[in-house]
Formats: sequence, structure tokens, C-alpha cells
Amino acid sequence: MEALLKNIEKKPFQYIGAPSLKRLFLYFQGFQLGSASAGKKVNLPMPGFQKWIENHYKITDSGANWVEIVSLYSTDYREWFTVFFPLYRQFCNTLQDNQRLQQVTDIDTPKEFKLYQAFSAVQEILNEQTNSQRIEDFSAIVDGLLFARKHFGLTPSEQEQHYHEFQTWIWQDRQLKNLFPWERIYSFFDKTVKLEAFFDDYDRFLTEKGYPSSLG
Repeated sequence: MEALLKNIEKKPFQYIGAPSLKRLFLYFQGFQLGSASAGKKVNLPMPGFQKWIENHYKITDSGANWVEIVSLYSTDYREWFTVFFPLYRQFCNTLQDNQRLQQVTDIDTPKEFKLYQAFSAVQEILNEQTNSQRIEDFSAIVDGLLFARKHFGLTPSEQEQHYHEFQTWIWQDRQLKNLFPWERIYSFFDKTVKLEAFFDDYDRFLTEKGYPSSLG
């Protein structure tokens, strides 16, 4: 996991779409979700980081998560993102070797994976963590989910392959000359667009391609 974090720190646009601490947090959520289908339990960040951050900033009983705390003590979203990594390294340096081994553990039975069912789990995470259904937040979790499956060597399912095809389809559907990430295409045309617009388009994409159209 250390290598993944280093890569995200160096190339945030490639991995999470933007140097955003919120997107990193949501990407972590997705990575943990996708890891379960590989028979792994992944802790991102490591257990104890929330308490360490509270102690570091001398905050108690606030109810704020680590993203909100780091954000409070930084000036803008870019600083929020860059401040996280040295803080996390400081925290990891306090851990014993046996504690580091807790970051990735095996679970008894890998969970059956169906991407379209996972979409529902992603929406539940959004409701719990952000109380919103923003398209960009949804894509950050799905990106983490799919990367986790790739990271643990799982062969992409048919539904995953279709999802990747959607990127080109939405680009052509909107008659754009440049290939933008699909979530940015929505905000380009309407910054207030809701997640339902993605599901409407995705169902239309599946129908036009002749793929199974149920997102359930």
C-alpha cells in the first residue's frame, strides 16, 4: 500500500482525477470495497490514524473525521492534499511491524463481485460519508474499487469491461473533440447535474450496445 500512496502523491490526476483530499478519501473507500472481492481486507488509512490526527491537532470530541480535521488546518484544497502525505508518514513511523501487517489481511471467503450491484454500495457510501450523490464523488469511489481489483490481479468482469467502454460512448454521444474523463463531461455541461443523469445515460449506453441493461 505504501507504493500506491507514493504513486497517488506523485500523480494524483492519473490515480484519483485531481489533487483532492476528499477524492483521496473516497478513493480509499472504493479500494477497500474492491479488495473484498479479492478476499482481502485493506485498511486505508491504517487503524489509529483518526486518533493520531486528533492528538496531533489537539482536537477532542469534535466528531470530525480526519479529512475534515486536516482541511480545517490548511488554507485550500491543494494544501489539504499535500499536507496529508507527510502527516501519514509521521503516523506510520510510530507503528510497530506487527501493526503494519494489519493493513492488508485475508478474509475467509472472497465476496462475489458484480459491478452494477457494487454501484448500490457506492451510493450507500456517498450517503454515509458525504450526504450527497455527486457524479464526481461516485466516480472517485468506483475508480478506487476497480483499481483494487486490478491491484490484486483479478480479471476484469464483463460488466467492468462495459463500464470502461462507457467513457468513449459518452464522449461520442456529446460530440466532443477531446476525450475527457466521463465525470468531467457532465460537470462541463451542467455543474448541478445529479447522479441520476449518469444512470440514465448508462442504461441507454447498455441498450444501444445490446448489453444486458439491468443495473440491478
